[in-house]
Amino acid sequence: MKNRLFNNFTSFFIRKDFKNREEKIKKTIEEIYLGIMRRPLQFKPPRINYEIIESYNVGEIKIYIGERNGEGLYFIDEPKLTPLEEIAYSNVLDTLYYTYTIEEMNENERLNFIKKKIEESCKNIGLKIQNESIKKILYFIEREIFNYSVVDIPMKDKNIEDIACNGAYCPITVFHRNYGNLGWLMTNIIFENEEQLSDFIRRMAYKSGKGINIAIPYSDFILPNGSRMVATLGTEISRNGSSFTIRKFPEEPLTLPYLVKDGMLSSIMAAYLWHIVEKKKIIFIAGPTASGKTTLSNALLGMLDPKLRYITIEDTPEIKIPTWRWIPHITRKSYSISLDKKYDIELEDLMIIAMRERPDYLIVGEVRNPKQLVAFIESATTGHGGVTTIHANDPNALLIRLKSMKMESSALDLLWGAVITNYWGKGIKRIRRVTSIVEINQSKYGNENIELKELFKWNKSKDSFEPEELEEVFKNSNKLIRSNYEFNEAIEDIKEKKEFIEELIKRSIFDFHEVSNFIRKYYTKKVLEKCS
Repeated sequence: MKNRLFNNFTSFFIRKDFKNREEKIKKTIEEIYLGIMRRPLQFKPPRINYEIIESYNVGEIKIYIGERNGEGLYFIDEPKLTPLEEIAYSNVLDTLYYTYTIEEMNENERLNFIKKKIEESCKNIGLKIQNESIKKILYFIEREIFNYSVVDIPMKDKNIEDIACNGAYCPITVFHRNYGNLGWLMTNIIFENEEQLSDFIRRMAYKSGKGINIAIPYSDFILPNGSRMVATLGTEISRNGSSFTIRKFPEEPLTLPYLVKDGMLSSIMAAYLWHIVEKKKIIFIAGPTASGKTTLSNALLGMLDPKLRYITIEDTPEIKIPTWRWIPHITRKSYSISLDKKYDIELEDLMIIAMRERPDYLIVGEVRNPKQLVAFIESATTGHGGVTTIHANDPNALLIRLKSMKMESSALDLLWGAVITNYWGKGIKRIRRVTSIVEINQSKYGNENIELKELFKWNKSKDSFEPEELEEVFKNSNKLIRSNYEFNEAIEDIKEKKEFIEELIKRSIFDFHEVSNFIRKYYTKKVLEKCS
């Protein structure tokens, strides 16, 4: 069969140095059809009938969102390579991947270089190919070498939050921010065997400067675009074989005015939280996975004075603060059988360092154990303020979790309060809401008792927030009444912040950089007013 296939292509070959080229083409064809050499995994069209809910483009690639019997679908319509184009692709890939180093070029130089090599390579093996074919080959070369291979389109799609693969032969699934209630959408991306999947995982780890092997068959790492990937390799710890999950983060964080407009919280709640964080009080943002904890944390931090100094400490870099006066610290873990755990750098180690760097605000991505919690409280209560996230479904669950971390009731009173986030299905979409904002107070029955005072709550049946009037918030807030600064000053400040947020919404100012510019002017104006 291979000889017949080869003979069909001979009309495309130039006779010069035919023998050498013949051997190369034979080898290329053999490697393509035996699956030895790298070739692009192409997505097959769906074999089922489904209802198209929406279609849109990511670059030049068409995406179809569909539904069939309650199953959400995400289909990618990529260009298809013909057998001749696969030969050209394979030959060019061989040249580029193993011979040339072109990553230092800018994007335009790189594209022109690859186009030239495609044309030269096809000419050298005697393959006549059209401009449309060159465009398709260039797409797959870019996808495989310089981008994210088969998940490149979901990685570029701003609507996709997570990408997951449960193993070879299983469709990759994605989580779409606009169709959350359909769950994980099934794609037409399928690894045809374990070798393809494990090769993909190794390549992604390599892109991130990490390694993964059978000795230590798991790893989590940060991809070049800032996404977090967790992967397992082989069947050592995963019965289905290799697997991975990619958690994407927005290139630009969502802003507080956008979250208010989107219904995650009210303008009164946003102003209150902005005021509390600005005054360097300690708050926890709690909720289940993917409920918007980090999104809200980012939005609040984006409303602070950019002239102050910020230090963030995270396992995975998710926080982005719009000022150059920001030091982002990340932990370090060594996935090596030859390195001792003493070379790991933990959250609590970085908190000690951060205290010596004179931050105005100390932000910890997430606390997970008693040691981290104690270090965070000790650091934040020295006047640096503190914001962190934690997993808990409601205020009482948060209190139980904090106490299980050996936090004394007397220490709990040092916290200002907590914000609870969660998500619900609304039609085919998923909505995120701040369901409760509570203050943590000592009980009148003694220091060992803690009371949770709910200031705000979400009314699920009406999809609205209570209370709607500032006066009721001030009346119910023991923390504001007990605070060391003037109560009237706090009232005026929260009112001013509420009006500022509503004005940005009225003017449709939601972009990260635009909001940052207005915040800079906001704090500059406050400084000038104080000086005058």
